[in-house]
Amino acid sequence: MTDQGAEVKVTVYAVKFIVPGDPVAWKRVGRDVRFGHSYLPNVVRRAERLVGLAYKAAGGKMIEGPVTVSCAFYLGGRCTEAHLDPRDVDNLEKTVLDGLEGVAYRNDRRVVGGSKVKRIDKARPRTEIIVAAASPMMM
Repeated sequence: MTDQGAEVKVTVYAVKFIVPGDPVAWKRVGRDVRFGHSYLPNVVRRAERLVGLAYKAAGGKMIEGPVTVSCAFYLGGRCTEAHLDPRDVDNLEKTVLDGLEGVAYRNDRRVVGGSKVKRIDKARPRTEIIVAAASPMMM
């Protein structure tokens, strides 16, 4: 109840899902000097597509308002500690945000919050993601 006695109802919409495999960091767009075209490396394009497919498979729908995205990256590879891994957590997150664009939200400008962390799990590398409609308290 608010101070005026009116009841406020908040509907929470959140989808938690896992993208299996070693997380892929976004890489700068390449340039084909022969034709002057820009291109996104195939490994990044595939990773973005996999994020979108995993979101849909988990029952995710398009969110019209502001969104929060939280990511936990469990890295495979040779590193024994997350801070020694050369993949930048911001670029790992960018792959996820771009992969959700057009699937969970229209544009990644709608993302108003969230969190990100990277850990090591050589036995089961993956990305755990929670996409949620932002609550009115966040705005």
